[in-house]
Amino acid sequence: MKPILDLKRSKMEVKMAFESCLRTLGWRSSTGSMKNDFVTRTGKTIDIVLGVNQPNEAFRPVLPIIINTESTTHDIVDSVLTSIQDINAKVCIVVNSSISLFIMDQTSQNPVNIGEIPFESNNEEGIKFSSLLSANDFQETNLVAYFDTLYKTKLPAIKLEAIIKSITSDESKAMEVLRLYLELEGFEGEIVDNALKDVGINIFLKNEMASEPNPNVQSYAERQSNKSGHDNTRFSLCDGPFLSKRQFVLAVVTQYIKDHPSVTLKDLEIRFPSEIISKVRGVVRTWAQVKLWADQYGPDILGRYCSKEDERLKLIDGTEVVVNSQWGAVNFPRFLAIAKTLYNVRSNSPYEGIEHVPDNDYKTDNVDTGRAQNFKFSMAGIKIGETVIFDPTQIEVKVASNDTIEYRGKIYRLSNFVRNFLPDNMRTPSDKYRGPNYFSYKGNTLTSLRKDTCQKQDPIEQSEEQSNEKSKGIQISLNSFNTFKTKK
Repeated sequence: MKPILDLKRSKMEVKMAFESCLRTLGWRSSTGSMKNDFVTRTGKTIDIVLGVNQPNEAFRPVLPIIINTESTTHDIVDSVLTSIQDINAKVCIVVNSSISLFIMDQTSQNPVNIGEIPFESNNEEGIKFSSLLSANDFQETNLVAYFDTLYKTKLPAIKLEAIIKSITSDESKAMEVLRLYLELEGFEGEIVDNALKDVGINIFLKNEMASEPNPNVQSYAERQSNKSGHDNTRFSLCDGPFLSKRQFVLAVVTQYIKDHPSVTLKDLEIRFPSEIISKVRGVVRTWAQVKLWADQYGPDILGRYCSKEDERLKLIDGTEVVVNSQWGAVNFPRFLAIAKTLYNVRSNSPYEGIEHVPDNDYKTDNVDTGRAQNFKFSMAGIKIGETVIFDPTQIEVKVASNDTIEYRGKIYRLSNFVRNFLPDNMRTPSDKYRGPNYFSYKGNTLTSLRKDTCQKQDPIEQSEEQSNEKSKGIQISLNSFNTFKTKK
């Protein structure tokens, strides 16, 4: 299996390889113990099903097997649920970069991932699992008992994870945690209510970046978290591992610096404009500046950047920089759009992020004055009649007016042109784009030219208190939550 998976073969090739492994264990299509493309009573097709022949020679399905090489096309947990229900099975396995084991959680009536078995020759769990799948000695009760043992071992962690995620994904629950804490500190209810009126809560897991054993498989708790508004989609850079948004942004900036070893801080600012997240805090800032902010406003500032020693990046001139770690539903799609113009990007499930950008060209969030003006070619010093390049496909287009371009006799606004001609692998779920990010003039993006021409304000122009005047907020880390639990 490992050579096939390492070469990223098609689903059919992975399926054929796994069937070969099962035949080695004694399962045969010819004897009826293994069924390929098994059609259930609801019409769903399961890739492989292992079963037993009953005395009346009727095939009784026991173990559904799903080959999952394209996780973005469906929710694998829902697929597991349907497979188990349709054939009245108790367990299921999913084959991807490893073997994922699923069993039904009796409380939620949803499947949960209880373990991963890597494709390694000397793995003890793999050897044990292979012996349970030996066709000659196969006993359904033994297989289910093995899954049940793993489930009971992991059950406390599953329940705790579900509770924590339900709090982190639901602001009202987080608010109740804060309310209880304040009341336990001795504050009366009315005082607490008044104090909380202007408070917004963003509670997050500090270890959110820790990679799952199989990032393509979502647990029930994660799916519930998604439904509540907390998006757990992970992203892969250049066919690498799936990463959280924080890790992904750091990986993109790291890769960009690696690919452009002579890049400067100013170059990074042009490629990853501050405005996509915060004019003050920016996408990339010097480590010295962030430490200064931490001295001025408190150490919490350090948590807003990827500031661990192994996460700091060094430029060719010796400048040490750090990358912003605060990415959510509003600002992450803005970064994602830029990343897709630079590298091949995939997500482990359909991404439902919304760019929150009107159907016109590049607008930015300005902490003082609101949105910036729509892009005009005059802002970048470009005249009507000149040629600009559509970077994703290197198409040359002519500037038709101060805010439109001409291509093959038709007039387009920049964002509309991007929507019509952007390659499919670079598109965002919302299909909304900032046109200037995708065009260049004499080797520089329109966004960077506009910035060089029009920017008049110092990017560090106001204090943390000023930028927070309009919206008070608290961030409660998992450590704080654990402290609260012990006090209770």
